[in-house]
Amino acid sequence: SPQAVAAFLPDPNDLQDDDNKTIASYLNYYEALATGIHLGIYDIETLDFLAGPRIMKLFDNYRPWIIGRREAFDEHTLFVEFEYLADEVRRRRALDPVR
Repeated sequence: SPQAVAAFLPDPNDLQDDDNKTIASYLNYYEALATGIHLGIYDIETLDFLAGPRIMKLFDNYRPWIIGRREAFDEHTLFVEFEYLADEVRRRRALDPVR
C-alpha cells in the first residue's frame, strides 16, 4: 500500500540524501518512458498490457514523495508525464476492465 511504502521513503525535502537521489533516478526512467508515450514513440496499449498495474501502483506508492519533491524544488511539473501515464492507464482500465 502507499502508506506502507511511504514509511520507508526518505524526507523528500532533504536535497542531499543519497536515497532521494536513487529514487529520483529510478523514477526518471518512468518519466522518460511516459514522455515517449506522450510523444507517440511508444505504444500505450502495449505498455498498459505489459505493465499497466505496475505503472499505476508505482506512481501511487511514490505519490507522497513526488509531491514532496515538487514542493521542495518549487517545481510543479516534476514527474508530471509519469503522473499522466498512470492516470491514463487507470482511465483505460476503467473503460475496459477485462485488461
